[in-house]
Order: sequence, then C-alpha cells, then structure tokens
Amino acid sequence: MKIKRSAILILALTIQYGYISPMQAQSRFIVNGRQMPLGKLLIDLGNSYNVYFTIEEGWKDQEIMNQLEAYQVQLGSPQDNLQIILEELRRTVPNFTFKVNQGNSRTIQIIDSRLTRESHYGLETVVKNINFTGTTGELVDELSKMGVSIQRPTLMDIHEARLIDFQTKVKVVGQGLTARDILTNCITLNDHGRILWIARTRLVSGEVSNIQFRH
Repeated sequence: MKIKRSAILILALTIQYGYISPMQAQSRFIVNGRQMPLGKLLIDLGNSYNVYFTIEEGWKDQEIMNQLEAYQVQLGSPQDNLQIILEELRRTVPNFTFKVNQGNSRTIQIIDSRLTRESHYGLETVVKNINFTGTTGELVDELSKMGVSIQRPTLMDIHEARLIDFQTKVKVVGQGLTARDILTNCITLNDHGRILWIARTRLVSGEVSNIQFRH
C-alpha cells in the first residue's frame, strides 16, 4: 500500500526521558511492517506529495526530546488527500499541530502545540532587519547574536549526527521576518531531503531552541 493512499491511525508509544532514534523506534515498534515513526512517515508523505517539512519539538523533564518524530503511527484506510492525513494526525497524535508556510505552500511546519503557548519562544522572534550570506550553521549563530533564543545542538545522537547539514550556503535579506521563516525560506527545496530542519525546545519560558538543519 502506498503512503499517499493511507490515512492514519495512531499507536501510543511509551516514552521515557532521552532520545529515541527513528531507526530504534522502527525496529522496536513496527508490527507486520505497517507501523512507523512519524518522522519516517513525513519523509514518505513528502516523497509522495512533493512537499517538505520542518519539525518543532517540545519536551518536558521525563519526556524524550523527539517524541513527535518518534511517535508510532499505523497506516489505515485509503486516502489521497494530504490535508486529510495531516488533520487526522492533528486529531490523534498528542500535541501535534501544523501549518502551511506562507512563503511557500510546499513547506509544512509541524509544531508541538505546547510551544504555541510558550512566551518568548525563539522561533517566533521577529527580526527587524537581516542581510546575511554564509552557511546554515553560521545563520543559526548570527540569529543567536541578534538575540534570537536559538543555537546549534551541543549534544546529539550518533544517528542524527550523520543527518545534520550546517555547511549549505544561504543568503537571507529581509525585514520583519520571524526566525522560523528565516530558517525555512533560506533553503532551496530541491537541494534537500524532505525534512529541512528540526528544532528541539525544553518547555520552559525563554529556553534556547536547538536547531539542526538536515541534508
């Protein structure tokens, strides 16, 4: 069964503090080849519908840091409409919400809904003026210097380290842009995989978000 013809049913995942790589989650929880981590599903949906995703994870103490990405989904009845699939995910996956990027409708932003209630959330910061040329890693550093509460990750899983891309050259010029839009719209879509970047933020007011661009 092709992913583009699949609606979503959800299988709960028992979680603990830390990180579960998509490969670990997949090997542990798939039954009869029909279940997969949400992160893998998003890649498959991206390939089927020619869209791209960003993921904003939120986590509390005693929770894993990538619970959205690792959450187990199970394929259900046939569907051809991506909007229906995403709405079903919003209805059934804890804390899952999404919105389409206003600058490019091929980019869909997956967000832990709890982050929308956080004050001083870094990715919502509006940057008055930016004129930047450099790598994606240097862009994160530059935004941090401008007072945006983001940074490159200081620690990461070995599996994730192979996926990270802080070397792609980008150029950003604009006024009144959110940090989220700057990070998203600087990417040339056809040059990247279906997950553009992932942000992970501890759910404490003013906490710094760890940003990792993906290949």
